[in-house]
Order: sequence, then C-alpha cells, then structure tokens
Amino acid sequence: MQTNLNQPTPEKSTLENPTSEKQGSTFVRRATATDALPIGQLTARSMHETIVAAIARPLSPDASALFDVSRFAETWAETLRALPSTEHQVFVAVSDGEIRGLAAIAPTLPFEFPADHPAAAELPQSRRAFEITNFDLDSRHLDEAHEARMLAAITDTIGQPDTELYIWVFPSSENLVRFLNQAGFAPLGYQRELEIDGHICVQHLWWTTF
Repeated sequence: MQTNLNQPTPEKSTLENPTSEKQGSTFVRRATATDALPIGQLTARSMHETIVAAIARPLSPDASALFDVSRFAETWAETLRALPSTEHQVFVAVSDGEIRGLAAIAPTLPFEFPADHPAAAELPQSRRAFEITNFDLDSRHLDEAHEARMLAAITDTIGQPDTELYIWVFPSSENLVRFLNQAGFAPLGYQRELEIDGHICVQHLWWTTF
C-alpha cells in the first residue's frame, strides 16, 4: 500500500475455504448465502452502534425498527446468492466457529481530483478503484484483530498496481479511524453529509493506493 503517510501495511492473510472451519481457529474467508443470519445479526448491531455514536444520542423508535435482523439477513442472503460481479466480494472473519467481522468491497470509479489537489500530479494514467462498502466488527470482540485480517483479505484480492481503495468513515468511529491510520490510509480531504433520524452527520473519505 502507498499513501502520503509512511505507515505499515496490513498483515498477509490467506483466505480459508468455507468448508474447512476448525473449532478454535481464527481466519477470514469468503461469505456464502448460508452465513446470512449471523451476518444479519452482526451488521444490524454494528450499524446501529455506529449510527448512535455518529448522532451522539439514542435513535427514535421508528429509526431503531429499521435495524431488524430478519430484514438484514434476508437482504444479505439475496446479495450473497448473486453478487453483481466477480469484483464484488464479501468476507467474514471467523473465530471459534462464530462470524465476528464482515468486510465487503465493490468496484467504483476512481475519484476525480481537482487539478490543484496534491495527489493529482502523482496519479497514474490507468487507474482502478474499489470501495469498502461494509467494514463491521463485533464490538464484543474488538481485541481479536479481525480488522487487520479482513483488510489483508481485501488487499490479497484486489492488490494490483494502480489500484485505489476508498472508505467513508464517521469521525465518531474512533477505533476504525485509528486502525485506518495504522494501516496506511489517509483522509482524502472530502466529506459528505447524511441525514439520519433528523440529524445531519458527516462522513469523511479515506483512501490508500497500491
């Protein structure tokens, strides 16, 4: 990975076969449709926690009702049965037979930098880009380093030269911000506003290059 920061790259990780899980082992593998329920449970809880932290107050009952595990599980089952392309990938971090992390990536258009942006002059002519659309961890197991293994799985999969990787992050997601800094990402200098449960929240775009 290359950024403006001289920081370490994530650990190397080999993806496991979904059928080769062993009790007591910790690894990352590609998700399958049979994972839909635990993925739904994980992402519903993780996203709810992230949003509550972003708005710094409890969600309204109507907004909380949107984080229904059965709906999340159904959506993930449909998604995993038919990913839009071979470049779309979903990974799960497994420990002791339980799914404790999830990362999803999707191809995207490279960011269009203004001519006066510091990075504009250094970009290659041929560029490809991916967005991390989900990066969810079980908050009860944050000490298990699943984020490093999931990022390693992503880089193993897409880490070709002239590839850019983006992720939108809430400033309140302090653990994720800390990890991205350590993993060689940097803020791109752009943000977007989201209206969530009647509140305006800001996300910042982080990136790294290969």
